[in-house]
Amino acid sequence: MMPGLVKETVKTLGVLAEAEEAVAGLYKVFAEKDASEQAFWSGLVNQETAHAHNMRSMARMLEANPSAYLPGRPFNIAAIQTFIRGIKENIARAVKGEISAHNAFFVAKDIEGSILENRIHEIVRTDDPEFRKLIDVIVGQTAEHDAEMKKKIAALPA
Repeated sequence: MMPGLVKETVKTLGVLAEAEEAVAGLYKVFAEKDASEQAFWSGLVNQETAHAHNMRSMARMLEANPSAYLPGRPFNIAAIQTFIRGIKENIARAVKGEISAHNAFFVAKDIEGSILENRIHEIVRTDDPEFRKLIDVIVGQTAEHDAEMKKKIAALPA
């Protein structure tokens, strides 16, 4: 990968890591507000935090060996930052009690089903097995999160 693209992709991975941390922050508030689902939300906090760590590891791998990577789908950093602002707005709403325990699942389902969450595997192309493993963990857990939200929503009283 060309040096300019490496720098841009590393920056994008850093902003994506910030997005994962913002999502973890929202889920942490949901855990604090809903004692009956605290373990569920706390588990998601841990996984989202791990996703952020994985993205930073991926950035370091890319920087260390750029020739092993090809550019993939570009991500718009401004769009990611808008996503983060939306998450932070939801955190403020949740802290104030404006998002009910019931609605928290709908908010999380929208997050987990977002293009941002589901397209991370397209950011670069590589055969690097370590990089692929980190991507696969993020993609797999995101799919699990989405499925879990759908199950939680289906089980909600009408």
